[in-house]
Amino acid sequence: MIQRILKVKDSVLATLAVTNNELNNITSQEWQLLSQCCNVLSIFNDVTEEVSAEKIVTISKVVLYYGFLDEHLTSNIYKNDTLHEVEKMATEIQNVLRAYFGNLEDKDVVAQSIILDPRFKKQGFSSDSKFLVAKTVLSRKLQSIRIGTENTAAGPSTANPQTAQTATTSLLWKTFDNKVNSLIGQNNPTVAGIVELDKYLAETLIPRSMDPLQWWSERKHIYPRLFEVVKRRLCIPATSVPSERVFSKAGQVLTDFRSRLTTDKVEKIVFVQCNLK
Repeated sequence: MIQRILKVKDSVLATLAVTNNELNNITSQEWQLLSQCCNVLSIFNDVTEEVSAEKIVTISKVVLYYGFLDEHLTSNIYKNDTLHEVEKMATEIQNVLRAYFGNLEDKDVVAQSIILDPRFKKQGFSSDSKFLVAKTVLSRKLQSIRIGTENTAAGPSTANPQTAQTATTSLLWKTFDNKVNSLIGQNNPTVAGIVELDKYLAETLIPRSMDPLQWWSERKHIYPRLFEVVKRRLCIPATSVPSERVFSKAGQVLTDFRSRLTTDKVEKIVFVQCNLK
């Protein structure tokens, strides 16, 4: 609304000047106040539009949104030409945001979501110390994940006897195999988890416009342990907008004229509609 008023400012002032109207007009200081308020609040409109977009926004973006908002408010608060009323408004908004979102990075679920988002990784944290804490916690979590045949690696072999005999008697590749296994941590799940994490963090960041879930789907065999954590972290939406949109589409499907649709049929129709591109 403020933005609309500012857009018609010149037209309104010109009309009032021609008609010589004696209305209680907005003063120049009030116009400046409206302009500064609009500048402060404009970024909130940008965040709202992105969060409410059709594409699902994962929880890994929440900390970045908060950082952008906090930085924007701080820059407006300490501007030399900022009016007292605008400074007071920006400070109040900033205090509320910090109370709600200031400690998000300290939550393991959020921190791990940021690390496992290939668009952000370390760059998604406000400080190196918070990143290192999150990395340590994630590394410990990876050490407890067992995949494939690791659960039976320490026990007696149940493989084909002939294959086992070949592996035992073949000395040609024994030294090489032992060396490779020690490097990639194949016989040590703890080492393997650390290697996976370090290798993943060493990869370059993907463009922000790319789909992180698609990226992980293509690399789930390269980082099997990390992928197990990703499935439980990057599935968390940042807002309730996606679920509310699903409810709206379900309401359009199940009407009074289609009341005999079974729940199974409704579920399939809604699923198809929500996944159309």
